[in-house]
Amino acid sequence: MSRKSAIVTVTENTLLVVNNEPLKSLRIFPNPTSTVINLRDIIGFVDRIEIYSITGQQVKRIESNFNKINAKTIEAGVYFSKISNKGQQKIIKFIKE
Repeated sequence: MSRKSAIVTVTENTLLVVNNEPLKSLRIFPNPTSTVINLRDIIGFVDRIEIYSITGQQVKRIESNFNKINAKTIEAGVYFSKISNKGQQKIIKFIKE
């Protein structure tokens, strides 16, 4: 019997995507944005959306009203939205103007 093994290294500020098949078609628009982020093709129930800066700092957490996210309070820059759905996650990069 052969054994398979893997080494996984996780460092601070690392965002990991595992098994995101149900979220595969999810899209955000417009990108870049200045005021609102819209989500398209939400499959099932989204538990939460977290927005992180390029340095890995969480700048926003949304737990309801997922179709439109107010981006007015986010400073201009590059961000990552971490979308969680039933224990699965997808990371989408976007730009705030």
